[in-house]
Amino acid sequence: MHVELLHLLFNLYWLYILGGAFERTFGSIRWLLFVLSTAFVSSGIEMLAGANGIGLSGVGYALFGFGWAARSRYAEFAKTVDNQTVR
Repeated sequence: MHVELLHLLFNLYWLYILGGAFERTFGSIRWLLFVLSTAFVSSGIEMLAGANGIGLSGVGYALFGFGWAARSRYAEFAKTVDNQTVR
């Protein structure tokens, strides 16, 4: 769970920015499936490692990784995940 407000706000910001790019590119249903599946996988791995396993950080990292890998193919990600964002 998010104990710090700044951490939660950071995660929500990137979910809005990167998730918005994903949703505009692939649609709402695929966005929802992506978020649910990455939340399940990242939280499951975190729980197996002995942590609390709840949060948006894993979803944010998955959205960033996907956007970084897909930015040469999809213009929406090229705008969102530019070199400055990657740095």
